[in-house]
Amino acid sequence: MRKTYDINSNDKEVDRMMGWQSRGIVSFLTNNPFYQANPEFAFGVVRKLVAKNKLRQKDVLKFLTGHPVFSQILNLEAMHGQLLFDAKIAGVLSEKKVDGKIEQYREYVISYAWENSGTATVTWESPNGTKTEQIQLGFEMLMRGGNALDKRPFLALNMGGSQVRYRLLKTTDQKPNIKKSNDKTAFRTVVKQKRAMEEPSYVRSGATDGWLIEPTQRNTSLMDRLMSGETFTNL
Repeated sequence: MRKTYDINSNDKEVDRMMGWQSRGIVSFLTNNPFYQANPEFAFGVVRKLVAKNKLRQKDVLKFLTGHPVFSQILNLEAMHGQLLFDAKIAGVLSEKKVDGKIEQYREYVISYAWENSGTATVTWESPNGTKTEQIQLGFEMLMRGGNALDKRPFLALNMGGSQVRYRLLKTTDQKPNIKKSNDKTAFRTVVKQKRAMEEPSYVRSGATDGWLIEPTQRNTSLMDRLMSGETFTNL
């Protein structure tokens, strides 16, 4: 019997990675066969690590551009597009401090807004041999600016409705289908590879951040554009 990855809780994976460097986390999530075959589950790990302040915006972008499945659906034309327009019109539900007290309000200054969706191909080694599957994949990412206390990226898969528009903008009453946007389940069983990365070469915090495994030229160029001033236009 060929050994397979026994990973069924991204909460446990998040706890395991909290002591790692951010670069090690990103490299692991984009190069390990289990996470390559389960992009939804990998996204859930990233989302929870962002919520715990372990990963930042640049780490999320490195994950998206470096992951072999998510990178298939990235579209720069969608950056600061309809999602930004909707957020600036409706305002994002936020909290701020006024005279030492926390008050709720709508924030119209948006630091970052991006949503992507499309069809991607997943190929992995299953116990029954190599498999290939076409999947529908989508995500949304929004960051508040201005006086908002919480400026962490808000991340959500979007295959069954927009969490941003439902929860933060309140522009729709249609509750997203969380079963379609499930980022807590590993949908594909993956055989362990003899030479697969089971942990980054070094994972402890404190070292200089950077790439553990060099990105391809295409992804490096995309990262430059994502992080450059031209994508952070007057928001």
